[in-house]
Amino acid sequence: RPEFRPEFALIKTANFIVKKPEVKIIEVSLANQVDEDFAPINRTQQFSPTDTMYACVRINYFILGNNLKAKWYDNNGNLMVETAADTDEDLYEPIWAAFSFKGEDGYLLPGAYTVEIYLNDGLYNTYDFEIIEESGAEAGEDIFTRGNTYSNDKYGVLFAVPDDWTYTEIDDADSLEVNLIAPSGDLPVAFLFMVSSTGDYLSKEQLPEFADEMNSGIAIDNNWELVDTEGEESVSNHGIQYHDFVYIYNDPDNNEWATITAFFENNNRLYVLFTIVRSDYYDMGQLYI
Repeated sequence: RPEFRPEFALIKTANFIVKKPEVKIIEVSLANQVDEDFAPINRTQQFSPTDTMYACVRINYFILGNNLKAKWYDNNGNLMVETAADTDEDLYEPIWAAFSFKGEDGYLLPGAYTVEIYLNDGLYNTYDFEIIEESGAEAGEDIFTRGNTYSNDKYGVLFAVPDDWTYTEIDDADSLEVNLIAPSGDLPVAFLFMVSSTGDYLSKEQLPEFADEMNSGIAIDNNWELVDTEGEESVSNHGIQYHDFVYIYNDPDNNEWATITAFFENNNRLYVLFTIVRSDYYDMGQLYI
């Protein structure tokens, strides 16, 4: 039987290089919520003042030496913040990268804004978005989702604190003052809660005059014009009997504002809730009454 013994001889060698693939952007979406992989859940170009804005960038690969960048601008073209992303390993699959931005103190003024997306320092594209001021109904919805409360056993006080709000407390021997502070000074709502010393408070007949004094200074400071006043005795949703005095004003821009002063007695003390609220936030202002 014949045998075949092929012989091979190296004729030539050749060198070659495996190049890393080029990183490319597949898509960009703006959103107010992302999942655990940074993919957009709620895509939108309109946000509320307290939203976190996400610029979600999907790329084919993420290779060492490449970088992504987002630049956020206000409606005057001023750069607010710049954020960058790079990688410490080669990723040979499509991934999402999300750049987030939130206003200072958790609040961004209503208006038109822009975000620029860069790949390797080259501008990829520009995306416009808008901050829409919430209406009063929207402002009052879902603002107590975290269960934040203020409590003080000494004065028998317990009330809810809106999400992202803080407070200051002055407990002066036998009286109390709690000032609720909004996440932004631009939010047109304010709450002040006070408790008098034991037995040291005004009679029912003196309350209207005291309410006048509290409100007159505020009107002068803000250059408001008094439009209407009213007062009544009511019972709250929590069964508390109280007197409230409502003052309606117009500001120089013809926006309507209200101040609400509510008084009630308990344990030989006078409790006072003072609220300032613009008309489009009335629903939120009524949450404490």
